[in-house]
Amino acid sequence: MNVIPHVAQNTSGRRSAVPDAIAASAGYAISVQKRKLIEQGFGWAKTVGASGR
Repeated sequence: MNVIPHVAQNTSGRRSAVPDAIAASAGYAISVQKRKLIEQGFGWAKTVGASGR
C-alpha cells in the first residue's frame, strides 16, 4: 500500500507544512479518507460511547 501519512494541509493562505506535490498525490488522498474514518470513530466514542457513565 502506498499511503503517505500526513498532517492537514493549510489552505487559508499561510505557509503549509505539506507541499502541494505531496497533497496532490494519490497516497495523500487515501490517507485523508482513512483519517476521516478514524476521527469519526473517536467522535462517536466521545458523544455516544461516553454517555453510559
